[in-house]
Amino acid sequence: MVEALARELVEEGNIEILEPPVLHGMFFNSRVSHRDHVAVFVVRSFRQARVTVPDRRLPRTVSFL
Repeated sequence: MVEALARELVEEGNIEILEPPVLHGMFFNSRVSHRDHVAVFVVRSFRQARVTVPDRRLPRTVSFL
């Protein structure tokens, strides 16, 4: 799961993880699907090469710094 997180952060936000992320929890979102589980990680140390520009696929971006 950590490899998938790292790949998604690079692809979606130009973010490189510098220290291992910590799993905060696994959550079930029954409003979307009967199979929708969400893993929430805390990433305390990272580098962002450039700010992500909103586009058709990601119309809004939010950062929790």
